[in-house]
Amino acid sequence: MYITLKGQSLPLTRKLWRGIKRCARNQFSGSDELFESCWRQYRSFVNGATDDPTELGDVTDWLEQIASEKVNSSSSKFYIYG
Repeated sequence: MYITLKGQSLPLTRKLWRGIKRCARNQFSGSDELFESCWRQYRSFVNGATDDPTELGDVTDWLEQIASEKVNSSSSKFYIYG
């Protein structure tokens, strides 16, 4: 069960995932392309049962970690040189 920003406990449906993605994007400080790449990787973690988010903070924490790994990896197209 996922707890929405309004405090409701709901099952994770496709519609709810769309809302979670929209809220997470609003809180993400990177580019759209970086966000989409991180989102795909995060959803693969969820589908592989690595994570079962219960609130938006769970999702944004994962996305920030994934983005950090991408911008710090010299083999990534998102690598920040310098």
